[in-house]
Amino acid sequence: MIEPRDPIDWFRVIWDLRRCRWSVRRLAAHIGIERSALYRAADGLDLRHHHAEAVLDAWSEVTRRPVSNAPRIASSANTFAKVAGA
Repeated sequence: MIEPRDPIDWFRVIWDLRRCRWSVRRLAAHIGIERSALYRAADGLDLRHHHAEAVLDAWSEVTRRPVSNAPRIASSANTFAKVAGA
């Protein structure tokens, strides 16, 4: 059975980039979107698929971690299963 992955925590992704001295302005220019789209993503709204991939690629390059290690938001169902040992 394939289990769905927890959604990306865009706030933490963007925060990681900012800690690495990438401003929101720089990231937006790098991937070709408005800064407001990144702020909305940090507030919990989804990015378009190709923009999300570009942000994750930048995060991976800057942090030197694989995209699969991007910060995620644990859903309550998955959190319960992990705690219960399922």
